[in-house]
Amino acid sequence: MSHVQSILPTSGPIAMLYSCACAKQPPSAKRYFDLYGISEDVDIVGSSLYQENIVQAVAARRGDRLNVALVPEPANPHDKYAVRVDVIVNGQQLKAGYLRRGEAREYHKLLRPLAEDGVIGVAKARAWKGDAGWRLYLRLNGPEWALPRKAPVDDGLVLIAERETVVTGEEDFQPALKALIGRRKSVEHTFRLDLGSVPTGRNIGAPAIAAYDGENQVGRLTVGKSAEYMSAVRHALGRGFTPYAIGIVERDPNRGIQVTLYLPISKYRSNAEQYFYSPVTGPNQMH
Repeated sequence: MSHVQSILPTSGPIAMLYSCACAKQPPSAKRYFDLYGISEDVDIVGSSLYQENIVQAVAARRGDRLNVALVPEPANPHDKYAVRVDVIVNGQQLKAGYLRRGEAREYHKLLRPLAEDGVIGVAKARAWKGDAGWRLYLRLNGPEWALPRKAPVDDGLVLIAERETVVTGEEDFQPALKALIGRRKSVEHTFRLDLGSVPTGRNIGAPAIAAYDGENQVGRLTVGKSAEYMSAVRHALGRGFTPYAIGIVERDPNRGIQVTLYLPISKYRSNAEQYFYSPVTGPNQMH
């Protein structure tokens, strides 16, 4: 163990966690699903012990962009909330390190029930080589947004939630919003999106994406934002799917009840299909 401690700048018990022999053979994944994220600043620990595996993954991908599996380890004797990070090489999972303790606990809660059914989450990672060897940085959202969201109807698709997006026109739909929020200060809700137009003002008649709670309109995207997401919404509707977006409804003492939608960051997408969550189970219906 002294050799391990000389490699890792950490305490003995922590070094034991990252080098332990537990779960050497990862559970056989029945299927994988995408974990969602926009950052690449989630780094892992213990990677100095698995340099050979990381080098093999980089060579197989011929670049520094990798796919990594996040595997909960409830049987880990040093931390029951441990989440192991495996690089995926030619369909095989090779151990590359662990999420940090502070981050692992929340991700463990989300991923363990799925892993017990053989469903393993996969994130994108960037490999970077420094003086101390290779390190991995994950593209991963916070736990509340990392898992795919399910639409309220079977033929629904949900736009990936990555950034706050302005909604306008809520002042015209306050009764519908009051019925939705009730006495609560705020509520998360999944809104149906549809094609519409600007009803008044200098942009009257311009195409716009409208947001609905059931059949009640609650607002619309600005003309600029509508143009940004129009191809994705049309893509879904044209294939018989109903597009949805996750939003927050909250009371504003000065402006009444307001709606904020969470939508994908366009620069990370190359086509309309990539704007929507893929389901955890089964093939993506859009492909």
